[in-house]
Amino acid sequence: MFETNSSIDLQKQMAERQSDTAGASSNARYAIFYAPEPGSPLDDLGSHWVGRDAMIGIPLPQPEVPGIPPSQLETLTEAPRHYGLHATIKSPFRLKSDESAQNLIAALEDFASRQAPVKVPLTLHEREGLIALRPAAPSAALSALAWDCVRALDNFRQPMSEREIQRRAVGFTRRQRELLEAWGTAQVDDLFRFHITLCARASAAESAAILRFLEHYLEPACRAPLSIDNLCVFEERDNEPMRCRARFRLGGG
Repeated sequence: MFETNSSIDLQKQMAERQSDTAGASSNARYAIFYAPEPGSPLDDLGSHWVGRDAMIGIPLPQPEVPGIPPSQLETLTEAPRHYGLHATIKSPFRLKSDESAQNLIAALEDFASRQAPVKVPLTLHEREGLIALRPAAPSAALSALAWDCVRALDNFRQPMSEREIQRRAVGFTRRQRELLEAWGTAQVDDLFRFHITLCARASAAESAAILRFLEHYLEPACRAPLSIDNLCVFEERDNEPMRCRARFRLGGG
């Protein structure tokens, strides 16, 4: 996932994920994501870009990018492919021992039924080789939706161990450390940034080539503002790629 404040490499995150689950009594993790509507231009183009459909869990052929060998594109999209095309609303977490996925899904359904969709225009964003789709301008409504979701469902989250906190907090500010300890991630509240990750850290030449391609490739998906109209429970088991477990429309539609 695209960590905007500390520019964490996605491949490093995957290594941390594997370390976190090693030896755990249950290595299943859950997250609350926004995922584009199945069959929409963003879903079709974006899922082929990362090389996997996270709704049904099948690999997809990736487009040919001038200047980027297919094997290199596969490497650069490895982390986005693992998580599936999405924007993080509540970061991946393990459930408390007395909670279940069914209870989490029911709680999200209830939460989503009481929320209103948010529309935002999207634009490509690159920072230190990390490429994502982000809102063209800040959205207070979207930030509020994410923050409300984080707080509403946090009683399902197993607290992080001190070892996890120490490792992940390297280089963090005091504010980031406080948020990490309280919510399992620093990317919440005023530090939340909505983003749909498209590429892990690339070189300057690779980033330039990818951005040139994506500006044309994703144009059909970015013509109109994106409606953030659903929230999904994604599940990861045994370090396998994350899959969508449940999807609920905001407002209960």
